[in-house]
Amino acid sequence: MGYPLCTHYCDTVLASNFVAASRPLACGFSKLIRSAEHKLRGLSSTASPLRTRSSVPSSSSLSLDLPCTCADTHSLQDPLNPPHSIIMSGRLTGKVALVTGASRGIGRATAIALSDEGASVVVNYISSNSAAEEVVREIGADRAISVKADVSKLDDIEILIKQTIDRFQKIDILVLNAGLLWQNGSLEATDEKTFDKLFGSNVKGPFFMVQMATPYIPEGGRIMLFSSSLTSFSMITPNYLLYAATKGAVEQMTRVLAKDLGKRNVTVNTISPGPIGTDAYYVGKTEQMVQMQSNLAPAGRLGEPEDVAEVITFIACDQSRWMNGQNIRINGGMTVG
Repeated sequence: MGYPLCTHYCDTVLASNFVAASRPLACGFSKLIRSAEHKLRGLSSTASPLRTRSSVPSSSSLSLDLPCTCADTHSLQDPLNPPHSIIMSGRLTGKVALVTGASRGIGRATAIALSDEGASVVVNYISSNSAAEEVVREIGADRAISVKADVSKLDDIEILIKQTIDRFQKIDILVLNAGLLWQNGSLEATDEKTFDKLFGSNVKGPFFMVQMATPYIPEGGRIMLFSSSLTSFSMITPNYLLYAATKGAVEQMTRVLAKDLGKRNVTVNTISPGPIGTDAYYVGKTEQMVQMQSNLAPAGRLGEPEDVAEVITFIACDQSRWMNGQNIRINGGMTVG
């Protein structure tokens, strides 16, 4: 049975690691814990009391089984849920990120990855209040808030921006992850109501989010819109006509915005994931369909939310400053070129 994680003990050990490193570790406690997890992933569960990746709800949760050696009385942290709020430095320390659709899937993974680098995060959601609050708790209420808003509606966008500015005064990183995946949008099946709904969510929403957020984005800010690798997939099927049309619009918005906002060193890029194994992805898909799409990537698997979140985190950092107006396809080689 593992011991509780002693904060004094770990502060001392981790601080010495920072000093010894030739270059400061960017992600603080969470990245060190994640590194330990990777090293231990191959251990048998019978040979070690450590939890495996499959039994842990997030990549930042790991029992280190370190004994408490402090003689004085101090607060103990749950070793399976180390708070992200204890991170003191990182590549995004002092930055504020607003992530739409951040209660689940790619949005959730992105919010946590950005917080691992030190960013404060606004967790937007439309209906999953409990899931959004769980993300806030994992990051730490001192660095995160949740805001309910339907970002396809201008009034809700205004509320979201206002609450963000009221709390954090600026928006350094805007990740427009929210959107609808529509798999029944063929020419024959699409009516006006469906057309307006999908364009409202996938095109109108991001357009006006950028418009209303831009006055609060300082020089060096980052904007990331979301498309899909389907826009470059030669085997796309007719039922994706409407969905692909919305994502094509997003890609063109990115090209123009990159030229416009780039004048003040605000970069605008498109994130285009391939099939990612989120809850939303599996809706309406048979096991055979999932296997077929998994086989489209040379590695023979679906992407994971973290595969996308880690690329987004890099783009959010200063090291990506010369990356602007690009369409980044994160699909494991499903599409190439």
